[in-house]
Amino acid sequence: PSKTSKMITDKIYTTFVHYCIVPFITKFLKPMVDGTSEQILVDLPSIGKCFTFGGQKKLTANNNETDAVTLRIDHPVQFCWSLLLDQKIGLGESYMNGDWCARPGIKHFLTALIRAKREKSEARRRSSTSTSSSSSSSLPPSP
Repeated sequence: PSKTSKMITDKIYTTFVHYCIVPFITKFLKPMVDGTSEQILVDLPSIGKCFTFGGQKKLTANNNETDAVTLRIDHPVQFCWSLLLDQKIGLGESYMNGDWCARPGIKHFLTALIRAKREKSEARRRSSTSTSSSSSSSLPPSP
């Protein structure tokens, strides 16, 4: 293959990843961590881009900042394909295939997802409790 055809192929791949794969990854991660204090950085070295999802860094019990987890997706097309084929185990399948890795480690990534889910659940619970208590307090007293 000529140098020109390689450049064209690279440009097509980069454009495809940027306009098709990045929105898919956003749709996958954003609902999980946005609105929480968990922060996940997504690194796509194949196109030279990095994105941040979620909140600010958290303070631990010792008031030390915890580092955000970095999800490095080396094979973004295969990563998304695995998620599309099977939403329940696609993330694990793509990890085992080497499509992505997490820094400082997979344990930290999965822990961040679990904490974000708990945080969202607690926020919903608090919201529904405050809504139900405020609506019941606005009712007139019964005779």
